[in-house]
Amino acid sequence: MPQEVKNKKSVRRTRASGGVILARMIIVVLLIVSMLFIAIRLFGGLSFSGIADRVAAFFREIGNDESYPYDVLSSSVKSIKLEDRQLFILSDTAVTVLDSSSDELSVIQHLYASPAIKTGDGKAIVYDRNGTGFRIQSAYETLHEDSADGNILTAAIGKKGNVAIASRTEGATSELTVYNRRYEKIFAWKCAYEHISDVALSDNGKYAAVCVSGAKNGEIYSVLYIFNFDIAEPVAKFDYPSSTLIDVSFTGRKSLCILADNVHSVITDFKTRTDDVTFLSSELNRYSVSENGMNVLALSMFGSTASTRLVAHDKDGEQLFELTLPDYISSVSCTGKYVCVLADGKVITYNNKGEEIGSACVDADCSAIYADDNYVYTSSLDELNRFFTLGDNKNKEAETTLPAQTVETEK
Repeated sequence: MPQEVKNKKSVRRTRASGGVILARMIIVVLLIVSMLFIAIRLFGGLSFSGIADRVAAFFREIGNDESYPYDVLSSSVKSIKLEDRQLFILSDTAVTVLDSSSDELSVIQHLYASPAIKTGDGKAIVYDRNGTGFRIQSAYETLHEDSADGNILTAAIGKKGNVAIASRTEGATSELTVYNRRYEKIFAWKCAYEHISDVALSDNGKYAAVCVSGAKNGEIYSVLYIFNFDIAEPVAKFDYPSSTLIDVSFTGRKSLCILADNVHSVITDFKTRTDDVTFLSSELNRYSVSENGMNVLALSMFGSTASTRLVAHDKDGEQLFELTLPDYISSVSCTGKYVCVLADGKVITYNNKGEEIGSACVDADCSAIYADDNYVYTSSLDELNRFFTLGDNKNKEAETTLPAQTVETEK
C-alpha cells in the first residue's frame, strides 16, 4: 500500500513537471513569434544582414552606458536628420548613421556634387541636388540606387516606402515622378511653368502634395497641388498669391501643414484652408513640424534679433501657446509633445502648454538642435552632444534641468 501511494506521488510529480515544460515551450514559441513580428514591423525592407545588424545595435544600446559627445567636422556636414531614434549625418562625401548612444551603424560613401537628404519610414533618400543621381538607404545599407530623367530639385520618401522625385525636364519647367516601394514608376506629372519647391507623400501612400512657385507680371505666386496617384489631374488646388511656398507636410490622411515666406496654413480634408499665422518675410526665423501636426514658428519681431515670438499650433490650426522670448532663437525642434529651442547658449524645453519644463547650458558655438520625446541632440562646431528631454513636470518644486550626457566615447 505505501508503495502504491509513492507511485501515485511520482506520477503527479511527473505530470506536474511535464506541464511546466509544456508551459515553458509555449512561452518560448510565443516569444519567438513576437520577435519575428517585431522584426517584420521594425526591419521591413532590410536584408538578413541588416536585420542582424539592427538586433546587435539594440542589445549594444541597452547594455552600453557610454554615449555622446561624438566628434564631427562641421565644415563638411551638409545636413542632419533625426529619424526613428537615429541620426543621419550627411557630409560632402558620405552618410553616417548613429544610434541614440552614438554608435556608428553605418558609413556609406556617395559621389554627389551637391548632396541633400530627406528621411521617412526609417530610411533616407539621398540625392544630388542639380544632378540626376539618388539612392534609398536604411540605417545599415543601400537599398536602391538610380538616376532621374533630369536634374533633381527636391525629393521625399513616404511611410509606405514610396519615393517622390521632383526634377527639371524637357518640355516643361519641372516634373514630379513617384515610385512605389519596389521602385517602379507609378505616377508622373509635368509642371509647365512653375518650379517644384517641395513635395510630401501621405502616410497611406495614395497622395502627394506638391508646392510650386512662379512669377507673372513681375509678381511672385505659389500653388499647392494635391494628387491621387490613380488620377492624372490634381484632386485639390490652393493658390498662394504673393507668397513663396517653402515646406509641406502631411499630418493626417487628408490634412497638411504648409509654410510660406509670409503665412502658415493648415488644410483639412483637402477642402478647408486655415491661415493660422501671418507674418513678414523678414520675420520668419525658424520652423519645425512634428509627425502628429504640432508645429512651431520662431518669428523675429519686426526682423529684430533682440526678441522672438514663439508660436505653436496643433494640426487643426488651433493655437497651443504663444511666448515672447528676449533672445534670438537659432534653432527649434518640435517632437509632437515638446518644443525645444536653442537660444542664448541654452536648450529650453516647453510642454504643449508653453510651460518651461527643462533647460541645459550648451556650447557657445552650438548652432542646431534635433529632438524627440527622449533626447535633444545638439550640433556644435566639432561635436554632437545629447541631453535628456524632460517629461511634464507635475511637481512645481521638481528639478527642471536637462542633464547632459558627458561620457566621451571614440567614434
